Amino acid sequence: MDMLEARIADFVSEVAAIRCDMCAVGHESYLFGDADLTDVDYERVAPILSEIDHLKAEIIAYLRSIRRFIDLDDA
Repeated sequence: MDMLEARIADFVSEVAAIRCDMCAVGHESYLFGDADLTDVDYERVAPILSEIDHLKAEIIAYLRSIRRFIDLDDA
């Protein structure tokens, strides 16, 4: 089952809870950084990762709204 837009904030909080920094990069993508996942952490997150592709724009907008973003220069 795909994740719903209403769950984006919870998802970002859950990712942060496992010591994984998530941020938008510009307005087109986002990334997971500093991920040092244990097997248990990975098992918690992996099923969700396949359910979020359809929410890419909404996730980026949410991350930007909570000031978790990096803007890249066009140059």
